[in-house]
Amino acid sequence: MQGTDNFHLWAFEHVKSKSGYPELQVNLDRLKTLESVNYRDAFVTTNAIAEELDGVLKTFHDLSPGNPTTKTNYYVRPQMVSAVLALDIALVEPVSSPEVTDQKSLCFESGREIARGSSATIEKLLDEIGKLRTLHQTDLETLKTNEQEHAQLILAIKKKAAEIVQEDIEYLERLNGECALCKRFS
Repeated sequence: MQGTDNFHLWAFEHVKSKSGYPELQVNLDRLKTLESVNYRDAFVTTNAIAEELDGVLKTFHDLSPGNPTTKTNYYVRPQMVSAVLALDIALVEPVSSPEVTDQKSLCFESGREIARGSSATIEKLLDEIGKLRTLHQTDLETLKTNEQEHAQLILAIKKKAAEIVQEDIEYLERLNGECALCKRFS
Protein backbone atom coordinates (compact mmCIF):
# COMPACT_ATOMS: atom_id res chain seq x y z
CA MET A 1 0.00 0.00 0.00
CA GLN A 2 3.00 2.28 0.38
CA GLY A 3 3.58 4.58 -2.54
CA THR A 4 5.41 7.77 -3.35
CA ASP A 5 2.72 9.93 -1.82
CA ASN A 6 1.12 9.78 1.63
CA PHE A 7 -1.65 7.46 0.48
CA HIS A 8 -0.44 4.63 2.73
CA LEU A 9 -0.82 6.85 5.80
CA TRP A 10 -4.38 7.66 4.80
CA ALA A 11 -5.12 3.98 4.14
CA PHE A 12 -3.76 2.98 7.56
CA GLU A 13 -6.04 5.51 9.22
CA HIS A 14 -8.93 3.61 7.64
CA VAL A 15 -7.49 0.29 8.78
CA LYS A 16 -7.30 1.56 12.36
CA SER A 17 -10.86 2.92 12.34
CA LYS A 18 -13.39 0.57 13.91
CA SER A 19 -15.61 0.63 10.81
CA GLY A 20 -12.77 0.24 8.29
CA TYR A 21 -10.97 -3.09 8.06
CA PRO A 22 -11.13 -4.73 11.49
CA GLU A 23 -9.86 -8.13 10.28
CA LEU A 24 -6.75 -6.48 8.88
CA GLN A 25 -6.20 -4.53 12.09
CA VAL A 26 -6.53 -7.75 14.11
CA ASN A 27 -3.83 -9.38 11.94
CA LEU A 28 -1.57 -6.34 12.27
CA ASP A 29 -1.98 -6.40 16.05
CA ARG A 30 -1.28 -10.17 16.14
CA LEU A 31 1.82 -9.61 14.00
CA LYS A 32 3.10 -6.88 16.29
CA THR A 33 2.61 -9.08 19.36
CA LEU A 34 4.11 -12.15 17.69
CA GLU A 35 7.18 -10.23 16.52
CA SER A 36 7.75 -8.84 20.00
CA VAL A 37 7.44 -12.26 21.62
CA ASN A 38 9.53 -13.93 18.93
CA TYR A 39 12.37 -11.38 19.15
CA ARG A 40 12.43 -11.76 22.94
CA ASP A 41 12.34 -15.58 22.79
CA ALA A 42 15.02 -15.71 20.08
CA PHE A 43 17.26 -13.40 22.11
CA VAL A 44 16.82 -15.41 25.32
CA THR A 45 17.33 -18.77 23.59
CA THR A 46 20.36 -17.61 21.62
CA ASN A 47 22.00 -16.12 24.72
CA ALA A 48 21.38 -19.30 26.72
CA ILE A 49 22.85 -21.41 23.93
CA ALA A 50 25.85 -19.08 23.56
CA GLU A 51 26.63 -19.25 27.29
CA GLU A 52 26.35 -23.04 27.37
CA LEU A 53 28.39 -23.29 24.19
CA ASP A 54 31.19 -21.25 25.76
CA GLY A 55 31.34 -23.81 28.58
CA VAL A 56 31.44 -26.67 26.07
CA LEU A 57 34.15 -25.02 23.96
CA LYS A 58 36.39 -24.64 27.03
CA THR A 59 36.55 -28.43 27.23
CA PHE A 60 38.08 -28.61 23.72
CA HIS A 61 41.71 -27.85 24.58
CA ASP A 62 42.88 -28.67 21.05
CA LEU A 63 40.59 -26.07 19.41
CA SER A 64 41.02 -22.33 19.60
CA PRO A 65 38.97 -19.40 18.33
CA GLY A 66 39.66 -18.97 14.65
CA ASN A 67 41.20 -15.96 12.97
CA PRO A 68 42.10 -15.31 9.32
CA THR A 69 45.56 -16.91 9.70
CA THR A 70 44.41 -20.09 11.48
CA LYS A 71 44.59 -23.15 9.23
CA THR A 72 43.95 -26.01 11.69
CA ASN A 73 42.25 -26.80 14.99
CA TYR A 74 39.90 -23.86 15.27
CA TYR A 75 36.26 -22.87 15.56
CA VAL A 76 34.38 -19.73 14.60
CA ARG A 77 32.25 -18.81 17.62
CA PRO A 78 29.37 -16.94 15.90
CA GLN A 79 29.05 -19.81 13.47
CA MET A 80 29.13 -22.29 16.35
CA VAL A 81 26.07 -20.59 17.85
CA SER A 82 24.38 -20.67 14.44
CA ALA A 83 25.28 -24.36 14.12
CA VAL A 84 23.29 -25.16 17.26
CA LEU A 85 20.34 -23.20 15.87
CA ALA A 86 20.62 -24.58 12.31
CA LEU A 87 19.81 -27.99 10.93
CA ASP A 88 21.98 -27.82 7.84
CA ILE A 89 25.43 -28.78 9.11
CA ALA A 90 27.64 -31.57 7.82
CA LEU A 91 31.08 -33.07 8.24
CA VAL A 92 33.31 -32.61 5.22
CA GLU A 93 36.88 -33.35 4.32
CA PRO A 94 38.71 -30.05 3.89
CA VAL A 95 40.98 -29.47 0.95
CA SER A 96 44.12 -31.38 1.82
CA SER A 97 47.47 -29.71 2.01
CA PRO A 98 50.94 -31.01 2.96
CA GLU A 99 50.91 -29.36 6.41
CA VAL A 100 47.37 -30.51 7.31
CA THR A 101 46.61 -34.18 7.91
CA ASP A 102 43.70 -35.98 9.60
CA GLN A 103 41.54 -32.87 9.54
CA LYS A 104 37.77 -32.68 9.20
CA SER A 105 35.61 -29.62 8.87
CA LEU A 106 32.20 -28.95 10.26
CA CYS A 107 30.39 -26.81 7.70
CA PHE A 108 26.99 -25.46 6.82
CA GLU A 109 25.49 -26.86 3.62
CA SER A 110 26.39 -23.52 2.03
CA GLY A 111 30.05 -24.46 2.55
CA ARG A 112 30.76 -21.88 5.26
CA GLU A 113 33.12 -23.47 7.76
CA ILE A 114 32.17 -23.70 11.44
CA ALA A 115 35.17 -25.58 12.84
CA ARG A 116 38.18 -27.61 11.74
CA GLY A 117 40.17 -30.16 13.71
CA SER A 118 41.05 -33.80 14.03
CA SER A 119 38.37 -36.29 13.10
CA ALA A 120 37.85 -37.30 16.74
CA THR A 121 37.59 -33.68 17.90
CA ILE A 122 35.10 -32.69 15.23
CA GLU A 123 33.00 -35.81 15.89
CA LYS A 124 32.95 -34.93 19.61
CA LEU A 125 32.05 -31.31 18.77
CA LEU A 126 29.19 -32.48 16.55
CA ASP A 127 27.95 -34.66 19.42
CA GLU A 128 28.04 -31.66 21.81
CA ILE A 129 26.07 -29.56 19.32
CA GLY A 130 23.49 -32.34 19.20
CA LYS A 131 23.26 -32.33 23.02
CA LEU A 132 22.70 -28.56 23.06
CA ARG A 133 20.00 -28.91 20.41
CA THR A 134 18.28 -31.60 22.45
CA LEU A 135 18.51 -29.48 25.59
CA HIS A 136 16.84 -26.54 23.80
CA GLN A 137 14.58 -28.54 21.49
CA THR A 138 11.35 -27.12 22.90
CA ASP A 139 12.61 -23.55 22.57
CA LEU A 140 13.86 -24.15 19.03
CA GLU A 141 10.54 -25.74 18.00
CA THR A 142 8.65 -22.77 19.48
CA LEU A 143 10.82 -20.37 17.47
CA LYS A 144 10.19 -22.38 14.30
CA THR A 145 6.43 -22.45 14.93
CA ASN A 146 6.42 -18.70 15.56
CA GLU A 147 8.38 -18.15 12.35
CA GLN A 148 5.79 -20.13 10.38
CA GLU A 149 2.92 -18.23 12.00
CA HIS A 150 4.73 -14.97 11.21
CA ALA A 151 4.99 -15.95 7.54
CA GLN A 152 1.29 -16.85 7.42
CA LEU A 153 0.30 -13.54 9.01
CA ILE A 154 2.43 -11.60 6.55
CA LEU A 155 0.77 -13.43 3.64
CA ALA A 156 -2.71 -12.76 5.07
CA ILE A 157 -1.90 -9.06 5.51
CA LYS A 158 -0.47 -8.77 2.00
CA LYS A 159 -3.50 -10.55 0.55
CA LYS A 160 -5.93 -8.24 2.34
CA ALA A 161 -3.91 -5.15 1.39
CA ALA A 162 -3.98 -6.27 -2.25
CA GLU A 163 -7.77 -6.72 -2.02
CA ILE A 164 -8.15 -3.24 -0.57
CA VAL A 165 -6.07 -1.72 -3.33
CA GLN A 166 -7.79 -3.75 -6.05
CA GLU A 167 -11.42 -3.61 -4.96
CA ASP A 168 -11.89 -0.61 -2.73
CA ILE A 169 -9.57 1.88 -4.34
CA GLU A 170 -9.49 0.98 -8.03
CA TYR A 171 -13.18 0.23 -8.41
CA LEU A 172 -14.90 2.18 -5.66
CA GLU A 173 -12.24 4.87 -5.29
CA ARG A 174 -12.81 4.98 -1.57
CA LEU A 175 -11.89 3.07 1.55
CA ASN A 176 -14.18 1.54 4.17
CA GLY A 177 -14.53 3.45 7.42
CA GLU A 178 -13.62 7.01 8.17
CA CYS A 179 -10.56 8.90 9.18
CA ALA A 180 -9.87 12.47 10.25
CA LEU A 181 -9.08 13.49 6.67
CA CYS A 182 -12.34 12.04 5.32
CA LYS A 183 -14.33 13.80 8.03
CA ARG A 184 -12.62 17.08 7.19
CA PHE A 185 -13.54 16.88 3.50
CA SER A 186 -17.04 15.45 3.80
